[in-house]
Amino acid sequence: MSTEIALTQIELERIAPLAEAARLRGVSVETLLRTDRDRIIQLGPRRLGMRVKDALMLSNAS
Repeated sequence: MSTEIALTQIELERIAPLAEAARLRGVSVETLLRTDRDRIIQLGPRRLGMRVKDALMLSNAS
């Protein structure tokens, strides 16, 4: 039996802290910084984040 979780568009657009984004992707924070620098958002002087849809690698979230 397969369980499917549907995320709303608002949930997919949420900016998650980088540690959570790395957990969603299944990689380390360092790997995200190295491979997906263009998708990382500067939230503050020392705070980084990434949209949930980018962390889940959803190209066209609808």
